Amino acid sequence: MSPEQSPPVSFAYDPAKIREMEQELVKLRRNDLQYRTLLVSMPAGVLLEDENRGIIQVNQLFCNLFGMPQQPDELIGIDCSQSAEYSKHLFREPETFVRRIEEILHRRELVTGESLDMADGRILERDYIPLFLDGYYLGHLWRYTDVTEQRRLLEKLKSVQ
Repeated sequence: MSPEQSPPVSFAYDPAKIREMEQELVKLRRNDLQYRTLLVSMPAGVLLEDENRGIIQVNQLFCNLFGMPQQPDELIGIDCSQSAEYSKHLFREPETFVRRIEEILHRRELVTGESLDMADGRILERDYIPLFLDGYYLGHLWRYTDVTEQRRLLEKLKSVQ
C-alpha cells in the first residue's frame, strides 16, 4: 500500500482525559503565576541559573542592584559563566570577588549572609542556594540584598554606646 493509499489515522476522543489535562494545565499556570509574583515582589535581587550557568529567571531588583540596563526578560538564556569577570569592577576587592564565586560554584554548598563591599560604598549581602533534585544538581539561586543602611545604623548605634 502506498503512502497515498494508507488508511486515515483516527484518534479516540476521551472527554475525561481532556478534562484531566486541562486541570493539569490550570495548575501549571497557577504555579507559574505564583512563582513569578514571588520573584517580582521579593525585596532582594534574585538570579536563578541552570546547571550550565544559563539564566532561567532574574528580577528587576537584581538588575537595579548591578546597574544593568536590560530588562529581566532580556537576560533569560544568557550564559553567566563569565559574569564574575565582567562585573568584578563593581566590587571593592575585584579579584577576591571572582575567586569566591569560583569557590562557591565548585563546592555547591549553601552560603548565606555573605557580605560584599561594593566599589561605590554600598554593602550587599549574598546568599547562594544550590538546587538538587534526587541527587542531581539542577542549578542555583543567587539572592542579593542591599544592607548598606542597616549596617550604617548598626555602626552608628555601636559608636553611641
